[in-house]
Amino acid sequence: MPKLSIGIPVFNGQELLPELLNSLLAQTFRDFEILICDNASSDRTPHICRKYERSDSRVHYVRNQRNLGAVANFNRVFELSTAPLFKWAAHDDLYHETYLDACVRLLEENPDVILAHTGTAFIDERGEMLPFEHETGSFIDPNSQRRIGRTCRA
Repeated sequence: MPKLSIGIPVFNGQELLPELLNSLLAQTFRDFEILICDNASSDRTPHICRKYERSDSRVHYVRNQRNLGAVANFNRVFELSTAPLFKWAAHDDLYHETYLDACVRLLEENPDVILAHTGTAFIDERGEMLPFEHETGSFIDPNSQRRIGRTCRA
């Protein structure tokens, strides 16, 4: 049994799913399974998932016969997990190669902690980090000037 299950609920994720999977498979922490729960995608998502499943035994692909809706698909991928630790991953996220290592280490060293996450950065379509505004704790979209990821400060 792996130490960590990573659940990826996805619907029509062909554009960014390969980048997510590559970033997860490149992690320095290796004791995990990836569970992809495809919510009846109509694009190339099934093909992509099957390719990754064939190339790495930690990747498991399940396709719903019909679209269950987002919440039910999130729940289903959690129910399919087998490990004592669980993480959801969105099909359009990327992870630094030491992300899982840092989170699992924190949980192991602090048994009273039930959730771990590192800092987050927002990137553009080229993978460049958006400018950060310290006063608001937000990333700024240079095109729209919209603030993203505003944080609460106590």
